[in-house]
Amino acid sequence: MPPDPTHLRWPPALSTRPDGSVAFATVAQDSDEEIRRGLAMACELRPGQLDWDPDLGVPDPLGSTDPDLAADLIQAALTDLEPRAAIVVDVRDSDNGRSIHPRILTS
Repeated sequence: MPPDPTHLRWPPALSTRPDGSVAFATVAQDSDEEIRRGLAMACELRPGQLDWDPDLGVPDPLGSTDPDLAADLIQAALTDLEPRAAIVVDVRDSDNGRSIHPRILTS
């Protein structure tokens, strides 16, 4: 039976194998960690920033003066990018103003 597929961990990291050699750290495909790390990477990118995947990324929340609209755009982008997770983006009021809080719900 072939091993389960893995992906490079994001952000990149090194891990030491039992034999003392060093390799890039990986995460199991379809694991909660892989889903969360993929979404975290997408949050660091804006659409069109990568030539090889122009759809990857989320709109810049600072580009909107309406936090509710920004939260809706971010939730829609993340939901389109990652159908394996339920994503909820809330806007919360505090003494410092309104802020956007994404939550990623996986298995």
